[in-house]
Amino acid sequence: MKEMDFDREANELQHVFSQIDRQMASARRPQGVIEFFIIKVEDLRIKMYQEKGHQRPHVHIDYGKEKHAASYAIDSGERLEGSLPRRYDKAVATWIHKHRSNLNVLWAHAQKGTAIEEVLVAIQKGN
Repeated sequence: MKEMDFDREANELQHVFSQIDRQMASARRPQGVIEFFIIKVEDLRIKMYQEKGHQRPHVHIDYGKEKHAASYAIDSGERLEGSLPRRYDKAVATWIHKHRSNLNVLWAHAQKGTAIEEVLVAIQKGN
């Protein structure tokens, strides 16, 4: 198998895992509340929730075996709250900036409860 094919297959498997995680997370949330992983790789989880009443679009990031977590605003990349070490803030802000338009679309869909799969695939592929 060529290296490029291996990467593509790994990305597809990651997508399948993400879908499984999304379904499992949704099953644990109260009925009608959506939680989904945008990215899940080893000890890193970037996720979003359908959060009624939360006006400012944001993502939740969990990292490490200790599950350090923080929330970051999509519009600015700034930390809103959390225990994730501050040394990661700049990298998170850069990632958010790179994916801001897709994250905003994802937020809008999540808050409405509409389909998000195509946007998730775009983010996971790095588009």
